Amino acid sequence: MGTVYIEDLRPGMILSADVRSRQGRLLFSRGLILDDLSIQTLKFWGVTETLVDGHDQQALDRERIRSLDPALARRAWELAGERLSLSRQDHPAVRELRRVAFIHLVASGDSPPPPPRHDPPPPEPRKRPDLARLSGGAVKLASLPAVVAQVLEAIKDPNVSYAYVADVIGKDTSLSAKLLKLVNSALYGFPEPVDTISRAVTVVGANRLTSLALGVSLINVFDAIPRDLLDMRSFWTHSLACAVLARLLAVNAGHPNEERCFVAGLLHDIGRLVMLKNHPAHSLNAFWHARERNTALCGVEKELWSFDHAQLGARLLAAWKFPPSLERAVGEHHCADCKPPQQDAALVHLADVMAHALGIGQSGSPLAPPLSLPAWELINIPRSALGAAAAQAGRQLDDIERILLADHDAAAQAS
Repeated sequence: MGTVYIEDLRPGMILSADVRSRQGRLLFSRGLILDDLSIQTLKFWGVTETLVDGHDQQALDRERIRSLDPALARRAWELAGERLSLSRQDHPAVRELRRVAFIHLVASGDSPPPPPRHDPPPPEPRKRPDLARLSGGAVKLASLPAVVAQVLEAIKDPNVSYAYVADVIGKDTSLSAKLLKLVNSALYGFPEPVDTISRAVTVVGANRLTSLALGVSLINVFDAIPRDLLDMRSFWTHSLACAVLARLLAVNAGHPNEERCFVAGLLHDIGRLVMLKNHPAHSLNAFWHARERNTALCGVEKELWSFDHAQLGARLLAAWKFPPSLERAVGEHHCADCKPPQQDAALVHLADVMAHALGIGQSGSPLAPPLSLPAWELINIPRSALGAAAAQAGRQLDDIERILLADHDAAAQAS
């Protein structure tokens, strides 16, 4: 008898103990022979590990490694470790993150990255950027779509009606179309199509759908970042990965509003875009130092600028009058040790570490941020939830990228 994680369960395995949902509901009794349907049921209920006769996770991992080309396995394991090199390697959560990243690397067939570049350092900017000036409207900030202001007003009203939310969102045909595609995607997996915004508000919830509308509306706001500064397609791929992972982790942690975590994950690095738009030389300088010193980009930003992109992102959301919960989640996603801790920020922090470890997209940082152990303890999920979230995110991301990055891809093809 041993523990097997949900992504490694196979038909024919026999349960060694009763399996219950997080809510205590009995799902299957000891002695059940698993089949495809029962495994899917366990996934549906958010089960991340079970006790199984004659199997255990470590033995399954050893079997997986033996089936691989030794050179490929060694390189994938090394690369997973490099990505997580800023975290405490002996911590159980970090060891599990490395295992999950290794599996992802092997499954995706990622080739080793090119050797590190040793470009000459960019010129040191003479003057530090000013956080108050950046967030106070004296610089080039992106203008918000008109619908965002109405959505923000709807979020602030605890008594807002479903009909009003549907009317506000329905006035923006592009936003409505994207939200309907998102609601009908693998992100939700509803058994029946949702074909109107009114129905979407009903099945998803007014507060949750308005949160999603905020995030979706902002993806095309920052569209003037030159490619030689940052690949925006890769940036949004990373941000979407963080959003999806934050939502999945939130569900596992029993968070009351997983859509809010999705939006916080989507917007967690917008402060970096503000810096690239207004202070490209400072941004390139920070990128270079982080890469050459093999260290966390957020730490370099604080050293060079006296603030980091997370603080700037929070200031921007405050200027836009976004909900304080989103402002704090974005602002604290690199300082999840802040007291008192906030669960949204901790979830976005863990999702960001995972997205970097898995190598999904690129936000400018060469390494995963160091995992905050207080954040991990606050989230309070089993280690097996990490692999389950990574597997689910992989199934959802392609669908979501096609929906939310379609405008970006079309513009890139036209240019």
